[in-house]
Amino acid sequence: MKQYICNSEIETIACGIQFGRMLSPNSIVCFFGDLGAGKTTFIKGLAQGYANYPQEQVNSPTFVYLNIY
Repeated sequence: MKQYICNSEIETIACGIQFGRMLSPNSIVCFFGDLGAGKTTFIKGLAQGYANYPQEQVNSPTFVYLNIY
């Protein structure tokens, strides 16, 4: 298992972009973490890297059961 440590929002988004570019079509990715852990920030990058999805349209999934990007 690889581990990445990000020290800023910019690094977290960049890591998400790299991860998104490695995903195969129809991949399923699950996220677990405390509030404020950076899940949404990472997903902003992931959505951009995978599908060139605009970061400003990615919302926090805290009160949503399913977000499809």
